[in-house]
Amino acid sequence: MVPAPRSRRIEPRPGWQETVEARWKLFAEMWSRVVDRPFPRMEP
Repeated sequence: MVPAPRSRRIEPRPGWQETVEARWKLFAEMWSRVVDRPFPRMEP
């Protein structure tokens, strides 16, 4: 069995932060419509 790779949190560049947040918001809305339940919130 191959071990899982190490992971780390990556923050978007300041100039992209608004774009990334808007995309996540849209994704969460679409996900909620498809699965018919609220999008799970991840703790920072």
